Amino acid sequence: MIRFFRIIRQRLLNDGKFSKYFLYAVGEIFLVVIGILVAVGIGEWRQDIKTENELQGYYQGIKNDIHQDKIRISTFDSLYKTAERGIVNEIDKMQRECPAVHFALQTFPIQPGRTIPCLCFSNLEPLSLAG
Repeated sequence: MIRFFRIIRQRLLNDGKFSKYFLYAVGEIFLVVIGILVAVGIGEWRQDIKTENELQGYYQGIKNDIHQDKIRISTFDSLYKTAERGIVNEIDKMQRECPAVHFALQTFPIQPGRTIPCLCFSNLEPLSLAG
């Protein structure tokens, strides 16, 4: 292909047709510029694809992290509910076993977000009965 163009250039110069040679040279430069622009466009397109693939990898990683966090939160939630049930059962047990605790819990109701003191008045019951 290069030999073909070289032959055309030599023929135009030997025939003394400088204007046609000049037009040919401008056309060849134009084709080279278009080729460079196409190559740059393909390079940018490949870079965009690479960047998009990296972003998809990041998105997938974030999605996996959120899924793992969701599982952890669910586990902690079930542990919290189990502990809450255990505490409520212990309070009920204490109320059945120690009437003073039942009185204290009725007198001082438990408010959300406040801690419950562990009180046991079983040693005070004999004193209150003794008068």
